Amino acid sequence: MASRGQCILRPCPFLPIRDFAVQRTIDIPDQQALFGRPMPAADETPKTTVPEHTRGRGKKGLPDGCVNAEGLRFGPDVPVKTIQLEPEGIEGLSPEDYEIIGVQTRHKLAQQASSYTVLRYEQPVIKLRGNGQILPVVPVPSVLERSLADVSLLAGLLSDKFVSHLPLYRQHQRMEAAGITVSRATLTNLVRRSIDLLAPIAEAQWQHILASKVLAMDETPIKAGKSRTKKGRMHQGYFWPIYGDNNEIVFTYAGSRARHVIERILTEQFRGTLLSDGYAAYASYCHRQSPADSGERGRFVRPALEYAQPLRSKLEASSSKERSRHFAFKHCQSLEVLFRSCANTNSSLSVHTA
Repeated sequence: MASRGQCILRPCPFLPIRDFAVQRTIDIPDQQALFGRPMPAADETPKTTVPEHTRGRGKKGLPDGCVNAEGLRFGPDVPVKTIQLEPEGIEGLSPEDYEIIGVQTRHKLAQQASSYTVLRYEQPVIKLRGNGQILPVVPVPSVLERSLADVSLLAGLLSDKFVSHLPLYRQHQRMEAAGITVSRATLTNLVRRSIDLLAPIAEAQWQHILASKVLAMDETPIKAGKSRTKKGRMHQGYFWPIYGDNNEIVFTYAGSRARHVIERILTEQFRGTLLSDGYAAYASYCHRQSPADSGERGRFVRPALEYAQPLRSKLEASSSKERSRHFAFKHCQSLEVLFRSCANTNSSLSVHTA
């Protein structure tokens, strides 16, 4: 056994034996002084006297529309459940023994265990006594034929998935927690069929955007579906959003970013000014549609670039934070100048890179 002041190094089971083949002892001269140092007594701890004071609570500034001191606010569409409370001290008294001089109202925010409700339709079956005819049963209104879902459930599935970003498997778990048994495949089919009902609306908005004089277009990658060429990988797809001059936007999808996708999206209807990045497919599409105007491409972008050129030299001497902030602001102004310049022209199809 080693004495105090000595440190023993033993072989480590996780390291090779050759690294600790010999047991080595290291002497630490000052180690003995740690055991002989006196400890301070409990009564020798320094004490500090704090003067007595009373701390008050500042008045909390609440916004308008609060119904309590905790800042609860809600709109007229929120359901309110009223709970009647019996005051203490009136047990055994008749209504003639007391009078109600007011009502004290308090509010608490609550949450229900389940937000799903089963609608049960009951209709009596009528048989006429005169001729014995049985009247037909009124059909239950339904958006999807032969479906268990009400229109409120379809709207909730789409809103939770695409607005609140709640995946279907989590919605399925929430249904199971509420005691409802529905397969995940059923939820997927309900969402697919509901999207098909919205296709005419997207088509109408798409056609309205193609009637714009100025149209902005871009492509962004997204992983969608299984890859057909790479095992265990997802397919590389692309969103092609198009933005019109009436503040409308439509997101289209394609499995490629080739020129034929631009031709399919814009079709022969669009004959305006196309704003895009420097991707060569846009210029190739424009040249294919109207070769005679290919030399006019970029004439409206030059004023915006000339406007931003003096700004670039000034930002080179500024700090990084100021450079980022001012560049973003001025760049937006440059794009606005470009957009207005293109909107005021009646030229034929052309593409401009910004």
